[in-house]
Amino acid sequence: MLVVFALAWRQRLASLAVILAGMIVSLYCGSLSLALAISHFQLLVGLMIWGGGALDQQGWHACAALFMRLCAAIVVVAWLRRPLGLFEAGESTARGLGVSLARTRLAALGLAVALTACVVSAVGVIGFIGLGAPTLARFAGARRFHARLIWAPVFGALLLWLTDAAVQAIGATGVFGARLIPTGAVTALFGAPMLLWLLRQLKSRPDLRGQEQDGVVSTRSARPVALLIAVALLTVLAVLASLTIGRGLDGWRIASLAQVRALAFWHVPHLAAALAAGIMLGLAGALIQRMTGNPVASPDLIGVSSGGALGLVVAVFTFAAPGPLHLFATCLIGALLTLALLLWFGRRATYASERLLLIGVAIGALFQAVSGTVTASGDPRAALVLNFVVGSTYYVQPLASAIATGVALFGLIAAPCFARVLELLSLGDTTSRSLGVRVGLARLGVLLLAALLTATSTILIGPWSFVGLMAPYLARSLGVTRARADAGVRIDRRLADGARGMARASRAVSERDARRPDGRADRRAVSAVGADA
Repeated sequence: MLVVFALAWRQRLASLAVILAGMIVSLYCGSLSLALAISHFQLLVGLMIWGGGALDQQGWHACAALFMRLCAAIVVVAWLRRPLGLFEAGESTARGLGVSLARTRLAALGLAVALTACVVSAVGVIGFIGLGAPTLARFAGARRFHARLIWAPVFGALLLWLTDAAVQAIGATGVFGARLIPTGAVTALFGAPMLLWLLRQLKSRPDLRGQEQDGVVSTRSARPVALLIAVALLTVLAVLASLTIGRGLDGWRIASLAQVRALAFWHVPHLAAALAAGIMLGLAGALIQRMTGNPVASPDLIGVSSGGALGLVVAVFTFAAPGPLHLFATCLIGALLTLALLLWFGRRATYASERLLLIGVAIGALFQAVSGTVTASGDPRAALVLNFVVGSTYYVQPLASAIATGVALFGLIAAPCFARVLELLSLGDTTSRSLGVRVGLARLGVLLLAALLTATSTILIGPWSFVGLMAPYLARSLGVTRARADAGVRIDRRLADGARGMARASRAVSERDARRPDGRADRRAVSAVGADA
């Protein structure tokens, strides 16, 4: 949490900054945990069951300890309830009434961290209760913060009790044999669909970015061409270093040309797969961000990669011996379904950052719940699921590497064809339609290409990659701001011509109005204004 505070401190602990920092740290820690689980699978089965949120206890000791800590937390909550309640009136109002925003946020987040640590240390990770309970309380009628402080714990207790009762009832039927089902993982299975349904009910679009603008300076290079050439040269040097520099029995050494040729059958497929996966994720991230006009709408953060990985899990448990075609098809279907959900839920909020992030949280938690339940169940296919999910170029065969390279080249050829459409979509649906763009068809084509690229890269390296988020951001920071330079110039020219035509027509109306004795506008001049507009 200290890392999250450090990342969000420059943004004054703004809501969106805290959400993004929390997701980054959470996914990073999850990746480390997954790496440990794969390298020591048999030794960590018990730890993974506990980490999944097992409520089985041997006595009243844990309950008594949690109750005493809860009593201490209630005292702190009573002290913070008034300043936190003022946040609902807006930050400007709260600041005007003498509330220290940074200190209050820090105290509230510190208390939330303490409560979470108490629960995790006692029973393991319990997901979605802290998100679903306050939301249910708000929808049930607890609009004021003081009311939610009472009803959110009640709904949280009911949700966890119902989930645990359902887990015990399913376990008693013997469907899963003697395997233990972790309650915490099942809460996410129930909570993710509930969150998606609740997002559909939200009609307002909270402004989570308004307070971030002060003090934020956009960095952009003044010499993008030189930097792009330098990045290309560094990439070539890194490729050469990866092929020639290695560690042998006598330590690090530079390989000779004969040694490079001898190991080319092993190095080249891995190198091509890594480069292809990076190209595909970078293209997919740029397409989705440009289409939605959202700088954080990458395949990683909005759940597209997790949806594709969920398709891999389905393939493992559906087919007796899933082949590459089965894995690719189910991964592509999962990515497409995720993108369809994003369009469905995000349209009402005009693809706002916070809405897409919440959808990504829901889909990512659903995927983690499925994989966590499978891993903790002791099923022998769990190790296979983990190997597919984590992704690695180590096991990439030459055929798979060639297919990935072909898909990446296809993406590089197909993506520029959408440049003009993406430039127009960023202006809004109304303006795009007025300029002749079939918005629905264009958006479907962009999403299909993004899903194809995301699914292929997910099979290669898994869903845990931030390349789709960082590559477009780095490109923008280097000065590349257009989907394509010539398309942007043409669109700017058309908009400028339209603006000049509007100005000429307006001047014509003014002149003709001045000539008429009654002061009324000439209808032909008004028609000219509409035509030029």
